[in-house]
Amino acid sequence: MGGSSSLGRGFSLDETEIARYVEMGEENARIIDLATQHCRCMRFAEDGGQGMLEEWTGLPLNARRVECPVAIGNMSGMRLEYVAFEFYAKHCPGCELRQPTGRLPNLETEYNAGQDAARIAEKPAQGSAGRPG
Repeated sequence: MGGSSSLGRGFSLDETEIARYVEMGEENARIIDLATQHCRCMRFAEDGGQGMLEEWTGLPLNARRVECPVAIGNMSGMRLEYVAFEFYAKHCPGCELRQPTGRLPNLETEYNAGQDAARIAEKPAQGSAGRPG
């Protein structure tokens, strides 16, 4: 059929835009699940207005920040991967109030995997240094 979908009040998105938001909402739901598997205290509080996209899709698309008894995150956004990893890096390592669930993967394992991948990507290619081009 194609075309666009109306979300009310003259606001419409084409199918490609809708698919991008649905993909982001599904990734956000995955990040929320990883965070709650990491620590029962972590929660994602809406920060800002409530959009029609979240209401329409049922997926977490409104801007959120992370909160727990130790800290309130100073970063919020619609892409929760960045928000959650920023919060984790600043507040979670060594936290004595952490209430883990024991389920894996969790936010810590995902964060560490990302850090490992970044370190590998930063290493210069083996054997290419010092060779004439």
